[in-house]
Amino acid sequence: MVEEIAEPDRETIDDRDIRSRGHDYACEVIVVERVSATLEVAAALGLTTGASVFHSVCVHKEDGVAMQLEDRYVNPAMVPEV
Repeated sequence: MVEEIAEPDRETIDDRDIRSRGHDYACEVIVVERVSATLEVAAALGLTTGASVFHSVCVHKEDGVAMQLEDRYVNPAMVPEV
């Protein structure tokens, strides 16, 4: 059984919002890889432990200043044309 995960109490970075203030937006990609899902990742995505998932880590920047470190896991079945 998979528990529902509450939406985190945070805003996500929106490049349009940053650009609307006249600032530059950049996203520095640190890691893009396919990995085996840990128990926690698998539960969150409704998969079995060890299932293949995409993992990425990137840093969002405003005017060259790091604002957010994003650590993302994606179910490959939900990504079109992969």
